[in-house]
Amino acid sequence: MAKSKASAPRNSVQCVLGAADMLSPIFAYYSMPKSWDAEKCLREGMEHAFSFTMLRDQFYGGWAHVWKEPTDGLYHLKLTSPTVTDDVTGYADLVPRFVNAVSLAQKAIASVPQTDEMKQGNLRFLPPFGLSMLNARGVLLLHYPPDETITYLDYLHSHTTKRWEALLIANGHPGADNPLLESIVDVCPVAADGGTVGGNLVDELCSNVSSNLTAYVSDLLLMLLRCKQSGKASVTQPMVALGSPAQTWLMNNFKSQIREQAGRVKNLKPHTVLQLKLHPDQDLVTPVITMPHPCIYYRHPGDRTEMLRQDLIGTRWYVKMAANVKADPVKVLADAKKYWTAAANQARFRKIAQAHSAEFDNLMETDKP
Repeated sequence: MAKSKASAPRNSVQCVLGAADMLSPIFAYYSMPKSWDAEKCLREGMEHAFSFTMLRDQFYGGWAHVWKEPTDGLYHLKLTSPTVTDDVTGYADLVPRFVNAVSLAQKAIASVPQTDEMKQGNLRFLPPFGLSMLNARGVLLLHYPPDETITYLDYLHSHTTKRWEALLIANGHPGADNPLLESIVDVCPVAADGGTVGGNLVDELCSNVSSNLTAYVSDLLLMLLRCKQSGKASVTQPMVALGSPAQTWLMNNFKSQIREQAGRVKNLKPHTVLQLKLHPDQDLVTPVITMPHPCIYYRHPGDRTEMLRQDLIGTRWYVKMAANVKADPVKVLADAKKYWTAAANQARFRKIAQAHSAEFDNLMETDKP
């Protein structure tokens, strides 16, 4: 099991990742030349993932170094930022928690025999590698990762995130800061082809170990969503539940809280604002909003103007809440609706709609979401 081991100075930190038999299945997605031995491939895969995390946490020029310690036979990690004033010591707590949570999920997925259809669909366990962790300003709760993220060895390389980033920028969010709002937790950490068929296969596989995956998702959310405003109403960064599978997960795991706030609904409507206590032992509230999955836009057959407006409103809520976690989430939503429906902003909205259509209609014609 991974253990914390903080080191000085504060721009460098070390931790123990664990043994090869635990780590190899987690990073099996990192497939490199056959000339590499298993140890080199594992080491390079972990360095790639955690170096990417440092980059997306905006520790520019930061790097990860992994080695196998002869004295204990375990893999160790050192993360270093070249900026001496940076403080990366928080990784000493977060990285082991991440590895331990992901390991439990991987073992649960591996315990389920795959059907021939699942094998043909090339379903593979995939952890959310290389995402903002220490400096995350929000969390996206999603269904499952598309397998193109493996092809490009980049968890944010997908049609989902391409459109999400366009929505962030349309709401005035600096593009360089987008990764801080793209810490993804998938309720099913299994890569498959994007679309209904892939999603159905993933659901069939994950339904066999739903309780294990619930613990995995909860562990990651608690790791990422931390107290940002203390006091009588301690709050975390915001979270967006994108699409019905993510929203169903919330309904199943926070039923009583959601009933108190949204009533006895079967499904959560878009722009439902919730304030959830994710951990029963902590008086800590997470502001949450529900939104359609970004890829619904690609498949919508008719006029997508109002769909775009709805997405812009929800994304504006997310941007504003991430910038000021102590804001009233209900009022922030009302302000976002007012902004994107105001007559003074309709000329800009039409320009965004035209650009959005030109960009993503072309994407639909050349590739599938």
